[in-house]
Amino acid sequence: MTENQQNQLLDELQKNVRSLIKKYNIQLKIFFDKKTTMVKIQDIEKFALEHLHTNYPRFAHIKTLSEKTRIRDIMIHQQAACLIAHNCKHTKTYIGQHFKRDHSSAINSITQAENYLWSKDKTFIEIYNYINNKINNYVGTISNNSEEQDNTESMSIVVFNEGENINF
Repeated sequence: MTENQQNQLLDELQKNVRSLIKKYNIQLKIFFDKKTTMVKIQDIEKFALEHLHTNYPRFAHIKTLSEKTRIRDIMIHQQAACLIAHNCKHTKTYIGQHFKRDHSSAINSITQAENYLWSKDKTFIEIYNYINNKINNYVGTISNNSEEQDNTESMSIVVFNEGENINF
């Protein structure tokens, strides 16, 4: 969940909690778990594949980033997806399992992706920003563009914040 989405969620919670306190005359404490992720790794992969198919039409036959390949254009999309999944609090083991690799391969992909960011690789940064923009526009509690969103079901989450109380 992005910081902007967290702030929107907290604002919405504040409004609703105040009305519950008045209505039921109760004291309510809410905790927010920073580990909570609302971005599925399948969505991250979908956005990476979307960029790959749009910008590299010769790879339109690629249906998953789990395929083993040494082609840089495919690998860089897979590495971007791994880094973003890791930033969304997915474990390295889970990332490796999703992409049909072990956790050490996921660690290597994340490290390579971080190196691309550090060296300001233009191709990687374009892919990375594309996926992040898609996540910000299409994933979260409130979609910014619900007309193009594939899954418009409401999401319910448990809200905690590592022992930090928020009183309203």
